[in-house]
Amino acid sequence: MSISLAPELAATVPPADHRLHQAREFNREAEQCLGGSPEHARFLLAEAEEVARSLGANSELAISALLRARLLYGEAKFDDALATANEAARLAEVDADPSVRAKTLSGLGAMWASIGLGEHALPQLETAAELLLDTDDEAGLALVRSLLGGVQAQLGRADEGLQQLEHAWASFVELGLVNRAIETRHNIACLHNHEGRFDEALRLTSGNAVDAESVRDFLLLGHIEATAVEALCGLKRFDDAVLRGRSALKKVRPGSRSELDVRLWLGIALGKGGMTAEALNILEETLRKADEAKLPPNQALLSALVTVCQQLGEPARASPYQAMMSHHAEVGHERMTRLRLKALAMTVELQATRLQFGRVAAERTRLQSLLENNERLLDAANSPDRERRAAFLPELGVVLDEFDAAFDGAACGFSLMYQPVVELRSGAITGFEALLRLRHPKHGDILPLEFIGRLEASGEIMTVGHWVLRQACNDLVKLQRDHERPLRMAVNVSPREFDLAGFADGVVRVISAANLPASAVELELTEGVAMSMHAPVIRQLQYLRDAGVRLAMDDFGTGFSNFASMSEAPLSRIKIDRSMISGIGRGVRQAAVLRSMVQTARNLGLPLIAEGIEGAHQLAELRALGCEEGQGFMFGAAMPLEAAQMRLRRK
Repeated sequence: MSISLAPELAATVPPADHRLHQAREFNREAEQCLGGSPEHARFLLAEAEEVARSLGANSELAISALLRARLLYGEAKFDDALATANEAARLAEVDADPSVRAKTLSGLGAMWASIGLGEHALPQLETAAELLLDTDDEAGLALVRSLLGGVQAQLGRADEGLQQLEHAWASFVELGLVNRAIETRHNIACLHNHEGRFDEALRLTSGNAVDAESVRDFLLLGHIEATAVEALCGLKRFDDAVLRGRSALKKVRPGSRSELDVRLWLGIALGKGGMTAEALNILEETLRKADEAKLPPNQALLSALVTVCQQLGEPARASPYQAMMSHHAEVGHERMTRLRLKALAMTVELQATRLQFGRVAAERTRLQSLLENNERLLDAANSPDRERRAAFLPELGVVLDEFDAAFDGAACGFSLMYQPVVELRSGAITGFEALLRLRHPKHGDILPLEFIGRLEASGEIMTVGHWVLRQACNDLVKLQRDHERPLRMAVNVSPREFDLAGFADGVVRVISAANLPASAVELELTEGVAMSMHAPVIRQLQYLRDAGVRLAMDDFGTGFSNFASMSEAPLSRIKIDRSMISGIGRGVRQAAVLRSMVQTARNLGLPLIAEGIEGAHQLAELRALGCEEGQGFMFGAAMPLEAAQMRLRRK
């Protein structure tokens, strides 16, 4: 039975579209009140949320949550702010409105970036930029690009960051958004300083300072002047730097962070210019002002104090500052460890929501891979061994987009172990799989689950992966000397390595440098890579296959590959996951699934390798099914190169 409102009551209830407009207006007014009247902003947000919740309008709820997160962030309640911003992004995923998704993701990304977790900010901002490309929100796209450029620069991708910042600056100028244009040009100057292009940084700050004064933005003006003093120090024009710093102190707002920024660089300029006594006075006063403002000590400020004390020949005076540096570095490490754990947990939540509402199969495949990787890393990060956990979480620093060809893995504690691959009919060794191991000088052997996650998150997997390939190829040459039949070396490849445009060409060159035939190397790909239909990945896979390199799908049976995608991927072999092998003899269903997998491989004309073979019953079943090769403890565990050579000699 339905219940109808009386005519006179129904007339008092605004229609849904009017109420939705109300919610949007409440959010818009709240955003305008964020800086000046936070309590009124809270009242407006409560009104907006009540209306949006009654309508089931997730987009407006997401905007309200994001604005509430910004209020919390302004009050330095960072944990609550990040959790609320993450919830805003999850709400936005449900309705899939591109502009709202972009706004929430850029807000979340900006928060992660501001606390130093650029590696977590980057994917949010990149997704936001992609979403805004399909809208007419030019100002929103420019803002996201300016944030993205700053994060890329923070993570060591200076050229990409500069390109994004320059695009954003040009857009702000064209749109007449003067303050945004000044901020972005300031960020460009900071990037030039960081990269040692001091002349260019100084040129930009000259025009920027004039513009900031014209719009009376004295807070930003202080940061601009500090950047100019830094550039002059970089050019070794210390007298000019001191003059600029003294002049800037007369313009900045007393007690502001920009005043502290100017004081820091004035002190550094005085010290470098030989005026060490005055430098010490300025720097100590800066530290006192920071304490009064309840700001955490700046490591650059403490370092400058130590340097000036040592220049004055007063090492005892430097000791307290050195102790403060050590203490705050330790506290900072603990804080970043906690935030990384929070970031991982939140990322898993957001990825799970995005996966639920994934729009296309390719996106779902990619997201599932990301989700599983982050869940594994989060499990490792929550290990009760705190020291071990903290040491191998993703470290803040450079996220690499190229490998370092001179990297020495052995010097960093990495090594390779080799597990034999055998022909199941004869038991003859046909090759080895190279398995990466890590021994830490303090913590001993580290589980691959822990350190691989760190390498993936930081991008260092590209450099380490290239070293693994070089080492494995060189070791294969040594192994081949002790064996008449041609051997094959299997090397695992991370999805991140395919981000490099020249990855495939680099693989071919490494194999050639070792004087090996391309067919002697087999790259083991995750299902996420093997099933990817992204054109750049497909081109690299095809290039490798055409060059003669073998490509195997690893862990078949654990993901969600399909027949159509497998038929298009240029694979040479399929590797059945150990979880499927361990189920042999445990029931009719497991046997049926395994037979189906074997039949799929036959239909595609692809040979099979089974991993994790530990018992005679498993070997007998695999032989009966026609599986060609296998590996596992029944044939030998992973072993060092010398042991693998001895094993071949015994045969």
